[in-house]
Amino acid sequence: MGLLGVETLFGQGLLAGAPVTQEFVNIAFVAVFLGIPLVVLLVARACAARHDRMGERVPKAAIFSGDVLDELPGDMRPEVLGIPFCGQVGRRIFALSVLCLLRDGRLAMTPTESPEEGAYRFDVLDQSLLSGKDFASATARVCLPARARDNTVGGAIARYVKKPDDAYDPVRNFMKLANDQVARSGHLPEKGRELGAATVVLMLAQIIVGSCLIAFTTLPGLSAIAVVIGGFAVLVFAQGLRGTGADADKLCDALARADAHRRWIVERYRAGEALSGPTARVDRTLRFALAFGLNDEVVAELALRSGDDGIAWFLASPAEGFPSPLRALEELFDVAVHEESRANDS
Repeated sequence: MGLLGVETLFGQGLLAGAPVTQEFVNIAFVAVFLGIPLVVLLVARACAARHDRMGERVPKAAIFSGDVLDELPGDMRPEVLGIPFCGQVGRRIFALSVLCLLRDGRLAMTPTESPEEGAYRFDVLDQSLLSGKDFASATARVCLPARARDNTVGGAIARYVKKPDDAYDPVRNFMKLANDQVARSGHLPEKGRELGAATVVLMLAQIIVGSCLIAFTTLPGLSAIAVVIGGFAVLVFAQGLRGTGADADKLCDALARADAHRRWIVERYRAGEALSGPTARVDRTLRFALAFGLNDEVVAELALRSGDDGIAWFLASPAEGFPSPLRALEELFDVAVHEESRANDS
């Protein structure tokens, strides 16, 4: 089509009184597919510069000095901060999420007569867990697979092994909502991810539209393709100019404080000391210890020293042959994730 020229196809058209010639089309093609990305680049650079100036006027999140901390800010939650600290939504995060439901009186978890009966039975005390769409409901749905008649840990594991498809939605929803919790807490740059998605859409549009309109030009083939690819490269560069320093500072500060708190907990354990303070504060500290990946035997001993019977129960086996509630929940999550992956591959 480019070899025929626009005059042959459409005649001598007019645009604002000026004739639409093939040279005009060629110039417009280059101007649009290099000009628009250049404008995007300039706007992105201006926004980044403004972000830097704002950062100079408004104090950034203070990077923690490195001193040990005996307590973290009240808005930090163990099952949320544990995700960026450990780098993933793992088995320990799931167990802590179930523990929250147990402590809130929304779910019960009691030992069965024998490990062969499933080790622990789940009883839903808050029926809204079965119909909700929040993080708590997503946690409960992993424990209680849909259409399963056996409401024990062993029953859930057997259901997922027998029907891997049943693990797909519960596991995906749990992981998605867990990451959403982290984003809402401000530990991850949610806004930055949205901007990145918009830039990707713009890049794809640049390639698709440019490839289609090449046919209307008489530019040499490689030159026309170079124009489109050049515009794409400019958009990639513009993506790298977005300011994310404040988000990075906040995340670094949160993780530095978390590591300092973890070191403080380890020092208390090595010194043979108990955790002091109100019961709620002791319990919260022990949950953070689990979220930071400390050995459950270490946390169990700290719980016994500190008089936290709830955490001690959660980490102790009730009888010979029984796993602790923590270990049972971790095994359940491992099986659910494995079967979800198997269902996804099939």
